[in-house]
Amino acid sequence: VGDRIYNLIDSVLNSTDGTVSIEQQALKDSSEKFRQDIARLNDQIDTFRQQLLERFGELEQAVARVNSLLAALRAQDDARNN
Repeated sequence: VGDRIYNLIDSVLNSTDGTVSIEQQALKDSSEKFRQDIARLNDQIDTFRQQLLERFGELEQAVARVNSLLAALRAQDDARNN
């Protein structure tokens, strides 16, 4: 009986091929994959953020040009009406 208990405990706790060791390695592998996925997603988010900032800057320039054009048209209209 003692031998069976020892063998059972050894099969669970063995540091090279025991159940606990195998599960620990699986968790480490999963953790590393998640870290890589997170790093990849962070890179994609940074790229997308940069693209949005560039587009926003372009939109601000377009709005400024439209406002300038509108001001010029108003000035012409005011000059014509006075």
